[in-house]
Amino acid sequence: MMDRRLTIALAVAFIVTVAVFTVRGCTKRSDVPKSAPARVARPVKPAPVKPKPKPKRPYKAPETVPSPVTRPSGGEAKLAIVLDDWGRKYDIFEEVLALERPLTLAVIPHLPYSARIAREGRAAGLGIIVHFPMQPKAETHVEPTTILTTTPDAVIKKRLDDAFRSVAGAQGMNNHQGSAATSDLRVMRTVLGHLKSKNVFFLDSNVISTTVGPRVAKEIGIPFTKRDVFLDNELDEDAIVEQLRKAKRIALSRGSAVAIGHDHDVTLAAIRRVLPEIEREGVRLVLAKDLLLYPEDDIE
Repeated sequence: MMDRRLTIALAVAFIVTVAVFTVRGCTKRSDVPKSAPARVARPVKPAPVKPKPKPKRPYKAPETVPSPVTRPSGGEAKLAIVLDDWGRKYDIFEEVLALERPLTLAVIPHLPYSARIAREGRAAGLGIIVHFPMQPKAETHVEPTTILTTTPDAVIKKRLDDAFRSVAGAQGMNNHQGSAATSDLRVMRTVLGHLKSKNVFFLDSNVISTTVGPRVAKEIGIPFTKRDVFLDNELDEDAIVEQLRKAKRIALSRGSAVAIGHDHDVTLAAIRRVLPEIEREGVRLVLAKDLLLYPEDDIE
């Protein structure tokens, strides 16, 4: 009887033990959810960052006030820029005014805009001279009023008088072409003698080495100067800039220089481009009349 009770007790204990472990297993499986397969995160590329535009710096014009430079003879270097052939057109005259520099305009007489450019140029403080046609050695077109080596003295004087009426208020004269006429003693004595009576100066464009302009100017006693550099024989801005720099170097080494160009857009563009450099290095622009030589000077 006792053995039977023990057997029943052991059986009950076994059943209870199995039930307990079964309940625990079910509880653990229900409490813990199935985990989803792990996803591998893709690297996220950062959005491209556009560089911030650099703020534009306000334009500052180059310093154009010339620095004082002492020349061997004392004073600062001076450069006169003369622009020939004015009178046929007016449209770029305002570009000259916009430069606000003392340029000298050589005006051909009797052309459509000769009188207007002379009048407005004087009012703006520009130098105004007559650009008078004179005979070249080459067989080229000449103006009806050109002074030839065969032109009588009286006719030369009348043509000069008419020219100065056309370009009223002109302070001097330079030659347009003239390689033959400026090499002729009679012609030049007549021309410079008549200019002296008008109390004006002569600028020899120096188109030929045989010019007698300096010799006759000293002989007659008329204020005079001559060209050192031609600016625009080659109508290229870079080439003209180099000629302006050549004139600058002459002015710095000798104290003064005269450069002659023409009424071309490209010439004015080159002048505008190189002006700050010229003035920064101590060369001051002046009128042609400010660089005159006198009979007592050593005129070569």
